[in-house]
This record gives sequence, structure tokens and C-alpha cells, in this order.
Amino acid sequence: MAFAESRAIKSLAVCKSEATYGEDPALTPATQAFLTYESPDTWRPLVDFDNTQVHSGSRTNRLSTPGKQRIERRLKFYLQGGTAAGTADPQDPMVKCCGINVTNVPATSNTYKPSTIAQDTSTKLGVEHDGWVVETPGLFGNFVMRATQFTPMTVDFTGKGLWKLPTTSGLYSTWAGGVKRAKPFINVGMTATAGADSLVFAGNSFEFDRGINIEELDDFNTTTGIQKTLIEGAQPRVTITWAINKTPGGTEIDLADFLSHMIAQTTHNLVFTIAGAAGNTIAFTFPQLQIINVEPVTIRGVQHARTTYNVQHSTDQSEFQWATT
Repeated sequence: MAFAESRAIKSLAVCKSEATYGEDPALTPATQAFLTYESPDTWRPLVDFDNTQVHSGSRTNRLSTPGKQRIERRLKFYLQGGTAAGTADPQDPMVKCCGINVTNVPATSNTYKPSTIAQDTSTKLGVEHDGWVVETPGLFGNFVMRATQFTPMTVDFTGKGLWKLPTTSGLYSTWAGGVKRAKPFINVGMTATAGADSLVFAGNSFEFDRGINIEELDDFNTTTGIQKTLIEGAQPRVTITWAINKTPGGTEIDLADFLSHMIAQTTHNLVFTIAGAAGNTIAFTFPQLQIINVEPVTIRGVQHARTTYNVQHSTDQSEFQWATT
């Protein structure tokens, strides 16, 4: 039989939120496919083996016994809104399964906030790798958003879901392509304030780690040894690298202020907006950021400070939000 390579660039990602955990719904590429980039998707089977050394005349072991089975998924995509106000991009289920609840106002907006335990929603992800289709139901995960003046906001997703074998059927052959609507991360108007004081800075990089911890509910009554994955906890963090202003003004947050604010537990309110067309303007708000580290770095001969914040809250589900309009 002739060998035909499976080309990585010919990959298609499709996702759908599950109404009940692990329901394994059918996927519809025409409406649920979204664009990925770099390595379009990695999947890794996680199988626990019993490898106990039995009494024998040989130093090597006998056949290991496979036990619990689940799948780890990782992919990257651009953060972007939909084609119109109040219309979400098909990638939405990938952030919803990271402890995010979405409030939709038709023809107006979609608002993304931390979910309650009751609102946690799993996702089914399917990726066709030029012939091979790998589908994973019951997926929960974490995302890390990153942006610089050179790149749009990207989303790096890592998660775990239920075991399902790959197939060779072309399930997604009806998809004709997708539209890249990611906007450049420039002129975003990022400001950080603490009371009457504000931070005026030249920004170099931004990172938002959702900080989700995924656990597994073991179950020897199932064929794979696991009943489900679930979100155990979260500690979101924001990291910003900014250039130090050597002549700050009277009410400007300067380098000394950052250190004093860290010790005094003075929180910062951070806001910025990625401008785009209707449905693709994305506004972020982090109302209560607590400084936990300030690290000096030099970039292109200029002194910078890499500031790491814990995303805190005083009322439930108010830690952060982003909204597309």
C-alpha cells in the first residue's frame, strides 16, 4: 500500500458546548468550526499502567496492565468576536469550558465572566488532521491569553476530556474555511488606576492566565476508570511588562509605588479595549488586581518592570470580564 502523509496544515477544529457532561454531541463544521494556528492541535493519550515487578528469573517485567484512560488536548487560536454585535465566534465553547459564563444580549453584546459551579459547561472538541479525526467529549481546561504590539490576542488552551479513539472518516469535509477577524494589539488604551493615581506607561506585553486547576473523578465502574473531569479551583493572574518612566508625575504610579502598593495590598483597576468592527470590539476589565511580584527586565536597552498580579474579587464572579460589542 502506498504511504500518504497526513499534513499538519490541513487541520480543522470544531467545538460545541455540551448540554450535559460527556453527552458527545454531533459536530457541525459549517457553523462550529474555528481557526487554529501554529501546531493546530496536540492530543495525548493519558493511560495509567500497573508496572509492578513480579517474581521472575528476569529483571524485566511482564506485560503492564492498562488502567485509567483519558485524553489531553492543546491548541492555539486567536481571540476574536463574531460577525455582528451579539453574535459569538464558533471558538466560544473553548473558553466556556475554562470556567467562563457567557451572557448574550441579542444584536448587542456577549459578556464573559467567571462561571459559578452550577454554570460550569464542558465542551466537545474535534480536530481533523488531514484524514484522522480526534474527538474528545467532556472537556474542561485552562487558557492563557497573550498579546504584544506585534501580535493579536492569542489563546493557548490546555484541557482534559474523556477517552475516545480516533477515526479515519472525513467527518468535516463540508467546511469551506474560516475568517480571521483578530485585530492588532495596538492603541488599546490600557490604563491601571489606584484611587486617584494612574499608571502611564509604554506597554511591551500582556498575559492573562485563567489559572484553572483540572481534576478527575475516578470510577472503577466505567470502562475507562474515570467518570469525568472537573474544575477544582482557579487563581487567575495577569502579567504586564511595561517601560519604567524615569520622570513620573505627582499622581502617576511609578516604580516605587508598585513596591509600596504590593506591601500595602493596594489593588489596581485595569481596563483596555481592542477595537474592531461591530461584534468584534473586545473590552476587558480587571477591577481588583493585587500585585504579587515586580521583576526588573531590560528590553532593547530600556529598563522595564514585569508586574504580576493576582486577579482578586470582593464579590463572587466579579474578578474580571470581557465583552464583545
